[in-house]
Amino acid sequence: MPIHGEVDLKTLYSNKKLKKKIILPRVKTATALDLHEVTNPDKLAPGKFKIPEPAEHHPRITPAKLDLILVPGIVFSKNGHRIGYGKGFYDRLLKKTTCPKIGIAYEFQMVENIVGEPHDAEMDMIVTEKKIHHITKP
Repeated sequence: MPIHGEVDLKTLYSNKKLKKKIILPRVKTATALDLHEVTNPDKLAPGKFKIPEPAEHHPRITPAKLDLILVPGIVFSKNGHRIGYGKGFYDRLLKKTTCPKIGIAYEFQMVENIVGEPHDAEMDMIVTEKKIHHITKP
């Protein structure tokens, strides 16, 4: 769910024609997220960081079952790295998956290069309102 001006994907979530399951994160601990299937994104409640998240009773999904992840961030680079809010939630979660990871951003959030660290999870592509940035891995 969008915070601080991030790209708002709620219309995508409500598009029943897509026939996709919507899985959203919920803060579990100070270092981990749980994933929950959501049927109505309008019925979320503010969580630990005041970000709308699913209630604990929503069905829990393991990261290995994900087919695709849309990843928020503050800044993305053309080499696939991202900067988030510094807690590492997404990096830890993304390391548990093998599915494609797509950064979702506005074009002004793109920079040429971000030097990654070993614990950082890289994006496979980044989609903005102007362009799809395909990431080529060395």
